[in-house]
Amino acid sequence: MSNAPPTSSSGIDLYHFPTPNGLKATVAFEELKSLGVDVKYTSHFVNIMKGETRAEWYTEISPNSKIPAIVDHDRNGAKVWESGSIFLYLAKHYDTSYKLHFENDQEEAEMISWIFLGNTALGPQAGAVWGLSHHPEKQRTAMKTHIAEVKRLYGVYEKRLTEGGGREYLVGAGKGKFSFADIAAITWVRIAPMSTGDPTILANSFPNLFAWSERILAREGVKKGIPEGEYFNQMRSQEGWEEGIKKGMEWVWEEDEAEEGDKKRKKDEL
Repeated sequence: MSNAPPTSSSGIDLYHFPTPNGLKATVAFEELKSLGVDVKYTSHFVNIMKGETRAEWYTEISPNSKIPAIVDHDRNGAKVWESGSIFLYLAKHYDTSYKLHFENDQEEAEMISWIFLGNTALGPQAGAVWGLSHHPEKQRTAMKTHIAEVKRLYGVYEKRLTEGGGREYLVGAGKGKFSFADIAAITWVRIAPMSTGDPTILANSFPNLFAWSERILAREGVKKGIPEGEYFNQMRSQEGWEEGIKKGMEWVWEEDEAEEGDKKRKKDEL
């Protein structure tokens, strides 16, 4: 897309692609709509695989050449880029009834902290695993480091969800309330098999995070925000996808397994 798509005369133009970061935006919009918030948006795919985010028209909207980004034609053409910024913008200007955020200042601040954890820690670490898995050079040490950090971050979420006898959502009194904080994490947590090479890691090692993810993925707005044709959904629809995930990550650990085999043989020779 070398030329910009048609600009809407009103409402919000959303520029995105169905990656975990792009899905945050579509989930947020669909959740707001499902909760009765009056927000109108037009979806525009910007194909990052074809370098479309580097087109001049797009960098005028998103200077860092990343998705998602929005232009709000109902508010003097305001341009907002980065998913966390879009969340806060929607909270301030559209979600005035606090459907996905909090009227209480302390809870709102806590929500922002969890949004930033997803944006600055979980997303980059899981994204690094994806990038390295497709890199022509097999960088085992780097890959193992990022996978270990992803698992550590799962532990942070797991611990939060065990507080107070068990929470349903990350922020809010009691068991919590579904908010932008949850949206900031779910699009990365749902692809845990791809981020770790272990199809059952959440169910086996992080049961509260697994239950949280299942609860959120069952929401109508979330389901509408993540299209059936999205990459991970397509992968899971194929027979034997779990074994495919494991085999795709075997190269990360094969050196360790070889070393263990050498140690065992040497021990047996003694």
